[in-house]
Amino acid sequence: MLKVVRGADAEAVITPNLGHFGDLTPTRLVAVADLITVEPAETYQRWIIRVR
Repeated sequence: MLKVVRGADAEAVITPNLGHFGDLTPTRLVAVADLITVEPAETYQRWIIRVR
């Protein structure tokens, strides 16, 4: 999947849930693109945006 995400220069990957990844946040994937799950509705971001 990493090759596809990098090759497409994708900003995000959307998945129904983390069960597709064995219920673990795939840190290698999140290092190159945001990960969005539908259930539960979560976004795992590559970096944190700080609000001042």
